[in-house]
Amino acid sequence: MSGVAIGTLNAKYATSHERRVAASGMLNLVEVKVLPAMELYRFAREAQSHTWYAASWWFGKSAYDALLQYAKSSREGLSEAARRCLAVPPPSAMDLLVPVRVLKPLSAWSGTPKTLRLKDERGRYVERQEPDRAITQLYIPGLDPRRAQGTCLPWRDVFAPRPPSRIT
Repeated sequence: MSGVAIGTLNAKYATSHERRVAASGMLNLVEVKVLPAMELYRFAREAQSHTWYAASWWFGKSAYDALLQYAKSSREGLSEAARRCLAVPPPSAMDLLVPVRVLKPLSAWSGTPKTLRLKDERGRYVERQEPDRAITQLYIPGLDPRRAQGTCLPWRDVFAPRPPSRIT
């Protein structure tokens, strides 16, 4: 990241490697600063509470509102609507919506989800899933202990959690 990273809590994690990780799941990457008081959301697996907040993939309030509207108009559950609009692969469990309020400025990349191409057991492409290009995601480097080289930011320094809710 360039100038966006200056003055953010996670500036040292905004490396070219992390940008490539963000680019692996999104198109049209834009450097952004996530500001205090912003509401962010992510989907998680209820059984894995240790990963609810320690993750790099998030989306903002406008994306959340768009997902709710899509779910309502298509008569789908929020989990299914999110899977379709954000191109989330089927094995990923999404039974919980995790909301937070941002506490300190953070560097991030924003973009639209990439097309999902599913393979069969032989490695052949069998399905192509086009996401909703109007919905953007965020990749916030330095929060996921599985990706951070060395130590990562403690999520408690970054987010004020709000009560998660079960989704269908």
